[in-house]
Amino acid sequence: MYIFIFNKENRGKVLGLIITSVYLGNSTSPAISGFLNETFGWKSIFIISIIFIAITIYLLKAKITPEWKTKEINQIDKIGTLLYMVGMAFLIYGFTIFLNIEGKILIILGIILMIIYSVYESKIKFPSFDVKLFRNKPFTTYLIAGMLGYFSAMVFITLMNYYFQYILGFDSEMTGIILIISPVTMAIIAPFAGKLSDKIHPQKIATVGLVIITTALISLSFLEKNTPMYIIIFAMILQAVGTGLFSSPNLNAVLSSVDETHAAYAASGQHASRAIGQSMSLALLTLVFSWIMGHLSLSPVYADLILKSTKITFLICTIVCVFAITVSLFGIKSDNRLK
Repeated sequence: MYIFIFNKENRGKVLGLIITSVYLGNSTSPAISGFLNETFGWKSIFIISIIFIAITIYLLKAKITPEWKTKEINQIDKIGTLLYMVGMAFLIYGFTIFLNIEGKILIILGIILMIIYSVYESKIKFPSFDVKLFRNKPFTTYLIAGMLGYFSAMVFITLMNYYFQYILGFDSEMTGIILIISPVTMAIIAPFAGKLSDKIHPQKIATVGLVIITTALISLSFLEKNTPMYIIIFAMILQAVGTGLFSSPNLNAVLSSVDETHAAYAASGQHASRAIGQSMSLALLTLVFSWIMGHLSLSPVYADLILKSTKITFLICTIVCVFAITVSLFGIKSDNRLK
């Protein structure tokens, strides 16, 4: 794992810078995409994306040398990886169509496959993930809190995009410009949060971030068409500050809760929990909108239904975020490093 080439005293600072680079990419994306869509059509967004991907591949091949490893692995766990991929795919897709019988069947199959995966991983010599790490209470709780936190925060940009375009009637370019507020704020906060997590227990900072996110989500649960713009902007900034305080400290807490021999597993677990949380967040959005709107398309004509779906989604995310805070506090209490 790249972060372990740095000592623990600087780990949070480095994580903050890494997270900042992610948010800077996110901050330019809405505005650029909105401009491209309004000026050249939606297809141009994919063309530009291909160009950026090509540049990234070139930089990876030509500028980053040599490759290095923190630990030699004798075998690749192909069976375990396949079980995990298929099981998670069933769970996430099944959740998006939960209202149908097919969705319920896929969720059951996904749970069965994940149980098989866990049993299989506990018995082989070179697992794709060491499930015994879940006996480590701080690691497990920080991981779950991270997954729930990303679940609560990920859907935010998509819902605000819907709100600005389909309820307030803004075009995609104006919407993109307004949406820049969130990632830019996160990019400013993340380095500070990462550096601070080298001095204060990182999960304490992450928990403060979750509390701030919850406050923003509560306010957005009462969103209306005539809600003053300054209140919306304030909620966006509040959510971004919370996410900035949460992201890198939570990652630091997860990595610091295990010894370096399990670093790769901890890193992969954190990235997997983040991806699962984000995917399930978007799956929740799909589920709620399907429940409220049925097969109706997203259009200003159905602004009332879109607003109702948006508010319900924000409310559910608020509840999940409160649960994330509870889990996080339990993890901090069980962390022997604080005693």
